[in-house]
Amino acid sequence: MTHAPVLSIRLFRRLGQPARLGLLLLVAGGAFSGCATTLPDVSPFASSTARMTARVNSGVGDLQVFLADLDPDRAAALKRRWSASRSALSAVSAYADALREIVAAGNTGAEAADAFADAFGGLVSAAGGAAISPMAISAFKELNAYVARIRAHHALADAITAAQPAVDTVAAILAADLDELAGLAESAGLEKERALLQESRNVVNYVEGLEREDDRVLEILTLFLDLDAGRLDALTILCQKDTQLVEVARLAGQARAKGLEARREYWTGRSRSIQFEVARYERRYADYRRQTEFTRNERARIGDALNSARRSVLAWGRAHRRIAEALLTRKTLTITEFSGTVTDQPAEGHREND
Repeated sequence: MTHAPVLSIRLFRRLGQPARLGLLLLVAGGAFSGCATTLPDVSPFASSTARMTARVNSGVGDLQVFLADLDPDRAAALKRRWSASRSALSAVSAYADALREIVAAGNTGAEAADAFADAFGGLVSAAGGAAISPMAISAFKELNAYVARIRAHHALADAITAAQPAVDTVAAILAADLDELAGLAESAGLEKERALLQESRNVVNYVEGLEREDDRVLEILTLFLDLDAGRLDALTILCQKDTQLVEVARLAGQARAKGLEARREYWTGRSRSIQFEVARYERRYADYRRQTEFTRNERARIGDALNSARRSVLAWGRAHRRIAEALLTRKTLTITEFSGTVTDQPAEGHREND
């Protein structure tokens, strides 16, 4: 006689009261019915679902950190609105775990179908609370009708098949929300980049003005040098013509040289000040460039992560369709596409976004 697997206490507590009762009856039925039919292993679907929810939460957590640096108010708003979606993701994992337990119990009749309907009803309720985009809110209105249709079926495969359109809707709700969040990352990042660009342009304009002034100071200093050389040439010529004027020219030259030297020292000091200021602002400009590059890279990374999570969610819906097919054919459940979208994301240790 084949005994049903023990239902994990953690999973049992996560389910609602109707689902608990249904699963207890299902497990008992599988234990005493003597049914030894081997059903497909749904564990890969459940474990991949756990990794998918980790991927989504990690991406949204990164987005919250990103927004906190750019716009704290927007980050706080995202945290409030995403709380319901986190609950929906938990419900998705609980549903996948319940589905694994239901199939593992080995019963495919009415009791299994009822237990499945209870588990799916909890998923639908949570998905409705997660709808944050206009498309998602509209789609949720269609979900409740499917629960009643599922309960009309008395075979597990039929019930899962009847649930598929609703599963596709749940996946679409989450995908629409992730698409909206990816857009939020894009727009917030671009806004920050534009602000940094404007600030850097102000710095560049200021530095260019300093450099133009420095060019003018160098021209003035060059004129002083030319003037000194010209005065010396004129004095030499004058002395050659009349030696009695040598002393007079020397004294006049000394007085003029003192004035010129003072003015030259001023403009030399001004040139040093300009060069110091240019170097300081060039460092600021380099900081703007680093900030801009960091913001651009983070915007792209988080957007890619959210879009990847969106693809995983949609692949989850398609993988769910294969469960009913595997039950009907008694073949191994193959969800290569879905598993492939989550293999690079650990199921645990992701960044929490709470």
